[in-house]
Amino acid sequence: MKPGSWTETVYQVVAAADRLLTMDELRDALGKVRKLEKAWISGVQRLKDSGHIVSYKWRIGTPATRQKFFEDVASGRAQDLPTVRYRSRWGAAICALLKDNDRELTAREISLELRNDQEFADKLSRNPYQVYQSLRALVAAGRVTKHGKSYRAAEN
Repeated sequence: MKPGSWTETVYQVVAAADRLLTMDELRDALGKVRKLEKAWISGVQRLKDSGHIVSYKWRIGTPATRQKFFEDVASGRAQDLPTVRYRSRWGAAICALLKDNDRELTAREISLELRNDQEFADKLSRNPYQVYQSLRALVAAGRVTKHGKSYRAAEN
């Protein structure tokens, strides 16, 4: 990590925390240390990609903090975190599309279908990866299941 980079700053704040943090808590803590810029979120992603920080039910911390939390839950010293429900227009549209379809769809097929809505089409032209980000979140939340390269609405 480069000294003074957002990656280093994010890591220092997460490592100093004695628990898993929500992204809002992390943002607030970073704002007390340094003037916030959009680049802080890139620091979070770099640390997740490198394994320096990990996530669990939409909260982040160091691998050691997450492991301690798991041990506390297993021993009864802490309660497991509630599963965060994914509530977004993207998530709702993807889930509706998958429920209305009688077969599994690939991310590309989902993206092509969403482009029929002008608002989604505009956003997809700026960020074509939004579908993948939303699908990853929906799978993590248990609302969608992934089978190879295809997706299906989870059975409720």
